[in-house]
Amino acid sequence: MLFHLSICLSKELNASQIYFKQGGDIIIYGIFPSSLNYSPELNQCSNLSMENIQLTQAMVYAVNNMVNNNPNLLPGLKLGFIIVDSCSSSKLAMAALSTSLMLSKLRYTKNSPCVISSKVFNANINANHYLQDANSDMINGSPLLGVIGEKLNDITTLLASYTSSLQFPQISYYSFNSILNNRRLYPNFYRTSPPIDVQIQIIIDIVAKFKWNWISIIVAATNNDDSVLQKLNSMSQQQNVCIYYKATIDDNTNTSDIDRIISILKSASRSNVIALVGEERIVYRFLKEAEKQSLTGKTWIGSYSWFYSSQIMNISADIIGGALGIKLRRNSLNEFTTYLNRLNLCQNNQNPWLVRAWQEKLHSIGINNQTLGNKCQIDDDLKYRLAPTFYSVKYIAGFVMDAVLALAYALHNNLGCNKTYCPPIDGYQFYKDHQLYNQFVKNVTFKITSSDYFHFGSDGSSQLSYDIVNLKSIYDANIAAYKINPSIVGSWKEKSGLSLNEQSITWNGNKPWFYIPLSRCSDDCQPGYYLSNDANITIMDRSCCWKCLPCQQHSITTLFNQRICIQCSNFTFSNKNKTDCIEGNTEHFNWQSPFAIVYYSLMFLYIILLLFIWTVIMRNRQTPIVKGSNVILTYLLLFFATFCLLATVMDLVPNTEMFCNVRIYVVGFYQIGLQATVVIKTMQIWLIFRQSINRALQSTKITRTKYQVIFIIATVVFVLGLAFALSFYKPIFSRKEIFNQDQIRLVCLYSNSPSVMIIFAGLGILEIASFVVAFKVRSLPENFNEAKFIFMSTLLLFCVSLTTVPAYLSTTGEIQMIIGFSTNFITGVITLSCFFIPKTYIIYFQPELNTHAVAVANVTNFTFKNDGLSSHNAKNQL
Repeated sequence: MLFHLSICLSKELNASQIYFKQGGDIIIYGIFPSSLNYSPELNQCSNLSMENIQLTQAMVYAVNNMVNNNPNLLPGLKLGFIIVDSCSSSKLAMAALSTSLMLSKLRYTKNSPCVISSKVFNANINANHYLQDANSDMINGSPLLGVIGEKLNDITTLLASYTSSLQFPQISYYSFNSILNNRRLYPNFYRTSPPIDVQIQIIIDIVAKFKWNWISIIVAATNNDDSVLQKLNSMSQQQNVCIYYKATIDDNTNTSDIDRIISILKSASRSNVIALVGEERIVYRFLKEAEKQSLTGKTWIGSYSWFYSSQIMNISADIIGGALGIKLRRNSLNEFTTYLNRLNLCQNNQNPWLVRAWQEKLHSIGINNQTLGNKCQIDDDLKYRLAPTFYSVKYIAGFVMDAVLALAYALHNNLGCNKTYCPPIDGYQFYKDHQLYNQFVKNVTFKITSSDYFHFGSDGSSQLSYDIVNLKSIYDANIAAYKINPSIVGSWKEKSGLSLNEQSITWNGNKPWFYIPLSRCSDDCQPGYYLSNDANITIMDRSCCWKCLPCQQHSITTLFNQRICIQCSNFTFSNKNKTDCIEGNTEHFNWQSPFAIVYYSLMFLYIILLLFIWTVIMRNRQTPIVKGSNVILTYLLLFFATFCLLATVMDLVPNTEMFCNVRIYVVGFYQIGLQATVVIKTMQIWLIFRQSINRALQSTKITRTKYQVIFIIATVVFVLGLAFALSFYKPIFSRKEIFNQDQIRLVCLYSNSPSVMIIFAGLGILEIASFVVAFKVRSLPENFNEAKFIFMSTLLLFCVSLTTVPAYLSTTGEIQMIIGFSTNFITGVITLSCFFIPKTYIIYFQPELNTHAVAVANVTNFTFKNDGLSSHNAKNQL
């Protein structure tokens, strides 16, 4: 019922609309804005557009030359057409289309509620003989195949709703509205022109390829259409590309506004990339103004609608040189260009708009209509002077031809035609199975004028391939100036995306490919810096504008524009540039430090003293002063005092897992051995003098050298063996520590080790034992030199251990190293000072005391003195 009502409402058509048709077995309906203006008050169409008239001629060419003259396409069938002027009015376009579609529908529908007049109105020009009944073929029974149109987005969208409701396929040759991709609302709508989303995606891909994120956008659209600008803005944000400046211009934008836009672009020092999308004529006007204002140093990213235009190539190379843009990958339209130039106005009875337009143009230069009748062929000079937009083929003409071919090939497949035969069309059956035909349109594939092969995507949009073109600036010696030479530098496909040969690009100012133009709000934050957003930067621009701050100590960034610095872990530190975590400087003893100099000096003196004492003892080993001290024990003391050198060196070597264990056993070996020797030596002296007092006292094994050595060895082996056994239960652990901010040291955890505790416990027991025994022998003869210093040595050794061992276990690092070195060194010095220096002094400065007689006299004196004391004590006890 709705369809019938729409027919009744469309009976009153505009008297200035021109229809023309060509009969055939099946009809294609075409709608073109041949007139740019419509006045509702005058009910009149005006201002014919040669550019749009070219599109009507492209449809005529496609039907006659590419379909009807192709023996392999729809053989035996003739394709007809009806072409109508929408006058750029959605009201007129809808009225004309609704009438034609419903007449075709009613041809196979019974009981129509109203009768539709087939009147076609005169165009009110002298070309009346060109006008025929636009609907007569449909009334006579030729079914309608589909609709081609329209160029304007608002008209296309309105018509798409209507054609989809009637299940008529509609193919637009120049539509960018993304809402038409909705297959639920527009299941029968298709387009041969690439959707604007694809063009914008290509532009954004180019921008992203060169890491530009601070660009300007200029949209040159008819009727101040903001949809393209909105899409550019939206898709830019998805790729973290920010907009420095954006503007929309149209045919009504005055020169002062364009000058203001250019001034803003000219002042943008960090935004040197401009996306320019829109109609060629508006873009050309804008670039001419840019040329006047010398807007150089900018890189333009252009849409295919203007980028490859011959008119644009006349713009100065200083302005558009280096631009990158989109070019449809298509076959040549040279045959169509030749066809246009050969058109004879007298014989071209299929395009009344062309005749009328030439009437107006020739009349403007004084050639009347009567002269036109005798002037069928227009001079080439007049063609390109008065109607350059008609004879210069535009890419849109290829889309019109593709639309015709899509409908024709779909019908060819639908009817089951081969190269020589097509079954006749049954109009009733065709309309009955019209939805099946839509499926053939959806799946159609064929070789076309605009590319190698054509097919529709799932959303009804054309699936084309694109070339990326670079406008190179080439010096022309003939004109002594630079001119534009387009060069293909890459491609874009929906599946594989953007592919660019960057090294073949030349930028504005003839700069080579590696001088990539600057178009970034902020420079990249290099590794070692992190990205920080200023509070003054808007939220939308924070993905592009920032400050670069250095990472804090021991943190790094390894990538550009990282927002967070990564903290170094596992005892690693940032390098100087804060770009990598590296192993820290391990603590080493500084062998050139003041402490090292002191160490060298002390060790040198100690070694000299040690060598001197070894020499003296070896040379005087048969003298009473040496023999009386037990030569073997004397040698053992010297051996352990010598081993002290190794212990001091071990304290200065940097810690490792191995040295943590080796050091404690080396120190334990010489300390335990030294103290055990001191204990034996002290007990031997005490027992010898006790035997001399109490003659009844039998000689004990402890006074024998063999058993003394066995005791010393057994003590060392027992303590160290027990410590070693405990190390399997709980080994000596170590851990890393950070000090001085960027240095690492390995700390030996001696305080938690039972092995260390056993060694120091054994050492403590021996020192206490030696101290107790030494206390008892403190009253030996004054002339007996060992008795004179033995108590002092044990006391000093005991004090050293009592103070240094806790300090050593509770400290780490260099302090622990100094304490360990000092302890070992002092122990060695005490041993040499108390046990050997007195002997050396007597040997060289009091040799009279180093005799057997003196030694016997000292012992005898002590014996008699203590005998009297003992007898007195015995009498008292009685």
